[in-house]
Amino acid sequence: MLRLNVCPPRKGIPPQLFGGTNKSIQRAHGSLVLVRGVRMKNNKHFSINSEKEEELLLQRLEALRARAKERLAKEEQAKQKADFTGHLNRPSKPSPPSPTPPAATPLDKHTSSLWDELVNKDDQAKLAGHGIQSLEQLKEAYEEADADLNRPPYPSVQRLKPRLRLSWELYQSIPQKLAMKRRKPEN
Repeated sequence: MLRLNVCPPRKGIPPQLFGGTNKSIQRAHGSLVLVRGVRMKNNKHFSINSEKEEELLLQRLEALRARAKERLAKEEQAKQKADFTGHLNRPSKPSPPSPTPPAATPLDKHTSSLWDELVNKDDQAKLAGHGIQSLEQLKEAYEEADADLNRPPYPSVQRLKPRLRLSWELYQSIPQKLAMKRRKPEN
């Protein structure tokens, strides 16, 4: 059995004066102190036991590694077998592309009618010269121009590329054109 000495607590002296700042060492009921002979004693049994435990742990880990390798090899073989059988069962000709969904068609008609109403023929010709032929492309070009305008060195609209300047100006005029269409009664 280890011999332990218990030091009585220091009464009336603040812990800062006797160098104790660690609260786990400072106890209200005293601190535990090991005698020097017990502290300095060389214990050989620790190292023998720890080496045996490490060897056992190493053996367990090696067994786990071997099982994992076997499992991976089996999975790899199963995957290759499935790929091979799947390759034989595939049709030789690719299937024809599926038709466009019917829900997408009215949307295209709707945007093309807006395109015709909001952008006159002259502007459509100018935009076509820059590769813009739909409202979606106009919006993409506008967003690109807006990003350029909001990025340093913050150029003016006149300094943008012609494609971006034209798309920015036309896209900015769309709300005005819609408001004008709503005000005019159709006869």
